[in-house]
Amino acid sequence: MRAKDTKERLFEIIRIQSDIAKLGLDLGAIMALVTDRAQAMTEAEGAVMELMEGEDMVYRAATGIAASQLGFRVAAADSLS
Repeated sequence: MRAKDTKERLFEIIRIQSDIAKLGLDLGAIMALVTDRAQAMTEAEGAVMELMEGEDMVYRAATGIAASQLGFRVAAADSLS
């Protein structure tokens, strides 16, 4: 990775941290922002954030090709997470 690219990525991370701080304690909004920005920064086709609920991992934020999977549950024992 070129130095310019590294510097731009670091500035983007700082912008993301600032945007997260502005959202306060709104967990849903924070997770949506993080998945959206993670997808963009990695040039991925989608991104997911899971939360543990009982014995399951539940998709609580999803973007891109994963967006239709919001709410998907998988047994934690069967998950790579």
